Amino acid sequence: MRIEIISNINFCLENPQPKFIKYRLNGNWGLNFFENTITWSRENLFLGKQAGDIFYKICEDLRGAEYDEITKILRNAEILIQEQEYSIQELDIIKAIANIFLWAQYFLLDDYDIENSESLPKLYDDFIIDLNNKPTTQKDIYLLPKKYSDNKYSKYIKNLKKINLLSELKVTTTNREVNNYFIPFTKPGYKQDVFQDSETYNFWKKILEDRHNNINNFFNKR
Repeated sequence: MRIEIISNINFCLENPQPKFIKYRLNGNWGLNFFENTITWSRENLFLGKQAGDIFYKICEDLRGAEYDEITKILRNAEILIQEQEYSIQELDIIKAIANIFLWAQYFLLDDYDIENSESLPKLYDDFIIDLNNKPTTQKDIYLLPKKYSDNKYSKYIKNLKKINLLSELKVTTTNREVNNYFIPFTKPGYKQDVFQDSETYNFWKKILEDRHNNINNFFNKR
């Protein structure tokens, strides 16, 4: 299975010219995962590979890690460019792909599961929490509901990607690809004039309303 995240690593208020970067994980999921090899890449640059058990431990270390800890963890694992400085937006991608990997490994144990229609809704309208095991606020990413896959929303999604409010997620198996978008861990608070138009702003408010309703449903069912 392959997991890809595409996101703008330039903070739009500091650099209005978007720079979209793709991070990719490749590997075999399933019961023999810990015996397999996982590879990382950034755009077309190969960053490294680890045995499944080592890679799983790296992702667990990344979950809940502070930003200054992320580069230390990955450089110790020799899977980052040593001389490069990383923006908060790019470190968010790395945290996201580690958390999505752990989430996918739990819910989608092998290719059969992701091909199974009952598994696919987990890729939509759901939370992945960056658990830090501390008595502080837990960050999360929110996967958009499937209704926003309709092409009529593509313009607004593109606009929100440019201003760091959405990232793109692709999960690919042997014969299927599922695309969605998510609100990243860092959620900038913008005035309305940052949005390209009122329609994009209203669309963003609808997404936040869906997220709020999902949170309420979660607590009401506990």
